[in-house]
Amino acid sequence: MNYPINERVLSFGDYAFVVKRPDEFFVRIKEALEAHNIVGSGGKVEYVSDIFTGEISPFQKRKSFEWQSEWRLKVVGGDGDPRIITIGDLSDIAFICKASEASSRFTVTEPGEQ
Repeated sequence: MNYPINERVLSFGDYAFVVKRPDEFFVRIKEALEAHNIVGSGGKVEYVSDIFTGEISPFQKRKSFEWQSEWRLKVVGGDGDPRIITIGDLSDIAFICKASEASSRFTVTEPGEQ
């Protein structure tokens, strides 16, 4: 399933990081986490009702943000400071372009749907 990139993402910045091969990108993230002995999990965000009551998990967000079509990575442990991992050169699977170009030329797909 394709998700058109919403024009509102232009407010996030001038440039976009576009992953051409998401499956390989996720493999590299997994390998980097393992190399640093970091336990983590990733997944597409589930958008819940804006009137939802209760605890929202790291993989949930209010429905009003559904246009972001977000994928997240959650890691456990650590002291609360940012965790930095090195994935390596990604030029074979990704590129950077102006955000205005990404929003009009590309769509986001689920892993495995390349």
